[in-house]
Amino acid sequence: MYGFHKTNKKISLQKDPNVKNSLTQLRIDLAINLTERLLQKLDYKVTTDDNEINFYFTNRSEIPTGFQKIFIMGVEDGKKKCDLSSEDYFSLISSEVSTMSNRMDTPTSTKNLIDTCVMFNLFHANVSSPARLSGRGEVSHNTKDAIFVVYNYVRLKTIVNTYQSKVEQNVYPPLPSIELTDYSLLSKDEEWGILLDHIVRFPQLVAEFSSKLETESKLHLHTLFTMLVVFSNQVSRYYRRVRILTEPKPHLIQIMFARLHLISACLTIYEILFECLNIIPPDSM
Repeated sequence: MYGFHKTNKKISLQKDPNVKNSLTQLRIDLAINLTERLLQKLDYKVTTDDNEINFYFTNRSEIPTGFQKIFIMGVEDGKKKCDLSSEDYFSLISSEVSTMSNRMDTPTSTKNLIDTCVMFNLFHANVSSPARLSGRGEVSHNTKDAIFVVYNYVRLKTIVNTYQSKVEQNVYPPLPSIELTDYSLLSKDEEWGILLDHIVRFPQLVAEFSSKLETESKLHLHTLFTMLVVFSNQVSRYYRRVRILTEPKPHLIQIMFARLHLISACLTIYEILFECLNIIPPDSM
C-alpha cells in the first residue's frame, strides 16, 4: 500500500477499564481502534499480550508496570468536562449532520456520515488535549470539515466515473498508462501543490505517525484528520478553477489525461486514509 513501509514488530494496545466518563471512554475506544487499523497497515502484529512495545490508553496517571502511557483527554463543554452520554453525543452530531446534509441516499449512508463526523470532532485535536463541543445550536467546524472532506472525495469520484462512462460511449479514448502520460503539461500551481504537498509527502506523514508513537509514546491521530481537511481544501480549489474533463479535441486530450492521473492519485490518498480511519464515504452527495 502506498506510503506504508512494512515492519514485523509486535505491539500491545490496552485500555484502562476504570475510566468513568462515557465520552472519554468513547474517545479511548475509537483511538485504540484507529491506532490498531493504522498499525496493521504497517504490518505490526497488534495483540493484547505483553510485548516489547506496550501501550496503555488512559486518562489517569497510574499505569501498569511495563507499559507506556497514551494519555487521552475527554470532551469539554466550554471549560467544563462534558457529562453527555455517548448516545446523547451521537444524537447531537446527528442533528448537526441533518442541518448540513439531508441528501444521503440511504440510512446506512447517513449513519456512516455521522460516524465520520464523530471521529472528526473527537480527533481534530491531539488526544492529549480535550475535544470541545460547539455552542448549542451551532454546527461545529469539525462536522463541517468532515462533510467537506467526503464531499470532495465524492466529487472526484464522480469526475472519474463520468470519464469512464464517456469512454464506454466512445466520446473519450481510454486513459493511457502512467508511463505514457506527459506530466510536464501540468503547469498550474494547484497541480504541483497537490502533488508535492500531499501525494509525495504522504509516506512521510505515515512514517512520522508510527515513529512518534513508537519512540515518544505520542499518538498523533489528529495529523491525519488535519491532512484530510487541508488536502480537501486544495483539491476543491483545483477542480473549481480547472476544468478536468475537456472537449475531446486532440490538443486538449493529453492535458486531460495528465489531470485524470492526478485526480486518480488523489483518490488513492483518500481511499488509503479512509480505510485506515474507518471512514465510509457515501456514493453520492
